[in-house]
Amino acid sequence: MSVPRIAADRFPPDDFSPVDPARIFAPIDFSNERTVMAAVSGGGDSLALLFLLKDYLSGMGDPPQLIAATVDHGLRPESRDEAAAVAKLCLSHGIAHRILCWEGEKPIAGIPAAARDARYRLLTEAARDASARFVFTGHTREDQIETFLMRKARGGERGLAGMANLTLLNGHGLNGHGLDGHVWLLRPLLGTRRGDLRAFLLERQIDWFDDPTNENMAFERPRIRSRSGEVEAGAALEEIAARTAARKAQSRAAAAFLSGESDKVHVEPGEVAVVDAGWLADAGQDVAALSLGVLVAIIGGRRFLPGEAERERLASHLAAKGGGSARLGLGGCIIQFGTKRHRIWREARGLPELVLACGESAAWDGRYRIANNIPGGESVRIAPPSAAEFDTFCTDRGIERGTFYRAAALTGPGVCVGGEMVDIPSLTGDRFLPAGLTVTRYIALFDKVLPGHDLVLANAAAHLFARGPYPEPPRSPNML
Repeated sequence: MSVPRIAADRFPPDDFSPVDPARIFAPIDFSNERTVMAAVSGGGDSLALLFLLKDYLSGMGDPPQLIAATVDHGLRPESRDEAAAVAKLCLSHGIAHRILCWEGEKPIAGIPAAARDARYRLLTEAARDASARFVFTGHTREDQIETFLMRKARGGERGLAGMANLTLLNGHGLNGHGLDGHVWLLRPLLGTRRGDLRAFLLERQIDWFDDPTNENMAFERPRIRSRSGEVEAGAALEEIAARTAARKAQSRAAAAFLSGESDKVHVEPGEVAVVDAGWLADAGQDVAALSLGVLVAIIGGRRFLPGEAERERLASHLAAKGGGSARLGLGGCIIQFGTKRHRIWREARGLPELVLACGESAAWDGRYRIANNIPGGESVRIAPPSAAEFDTFCTDRGIERGTFYRAAALTGPGVCVGGEMVDIPSLTGDRFLPAGLTVTRYIALFDKVLPGHDLVLANAAAHLFARGPYPEPPRSPNML
């Protein structure tokens, strides 16, 4: 069970260096915020975050309201009582509090990842309901080192940059219209030691709970944590800083490639990405591999980039100047080699069918968000068009065959109302959609979770796919 810290522990360590709310929060722009939220589990890190944030806001004129939110994952018998204890503590200090419950059946495997997704979803929904754009978490310097070690053990370069100081959640809203509903997840304590935070709580005589899950060696993080004492913290932090700088530089280079001369990389009607072969060859292997990976992930509707080895293989394949197969399948996409230009489009497999009642909104194939608000309450069916439906649609709408790449257009979302295909938005640019029905480009790679490391790259990709930019971060430049 969870173990509360008691008064006998209230002696700060000899090396205690007071944490400074001004240093921690000054880079963040609170000026336009009515409400901010802190994710508080009841552990030492998150409780220290809460009271440091409370101290900082109390020194502001007309500060935003502070709300604490505790996610009860329902994975341990004690979790409900712990959430109630946090609520009681917040009440005694005049802090508004919400308990967010992860309802429904829990997975048997992959619990940490599923719990993280549920936590982000619940916090995003609660923040949106409270009109809060900022959710603060208590991740510490030790958490950053542990994350780095976990990712190093798994392999891969980009993940070694560790957790970003800020991450955009739900970047283009839940309803497909503009930016409504986005939330910035801020981690202002990544440079702060866990021991200093606990000393701060002891000085304030604030008790916290230690989650026994953090000692359960069945999970990856506790196993890494048990060995992290063998790692020299300074050296690990220096490597994280170097990896972060490298990731940002590579992301900026890929962004410049994707947003370069308009005829070198562009997206044609029907959603086929066209890449100038010479332009790609001149980009260099690292930039080419990342840029191609981004294109494949977006067109394939995937939340994650293809693996590093796959990206390298793709870049090498297209640099082969005719060697090997002319086509390659990767990440739900077809990549067509060309001597002058390469093409990437969605492969015609695994394309879903979706029916939306009036008032409903959902993502289709990780590529489009459809919102049905048609007057009269008519439902909408979204599915790839059959060849016959496609040909009839083009003939009826006067769309000339030479203006698009047919194989790509056949993988677009066909919109059917009353049994009739009324539009293929990826081909027509929404020209024939009925009033009240909206289809917007959804980018699964960035729209759900966007680390600050990749904001420049995400904006370049959004522009390439004719989508608006992501929100500006609430920080000084050095926070990215």
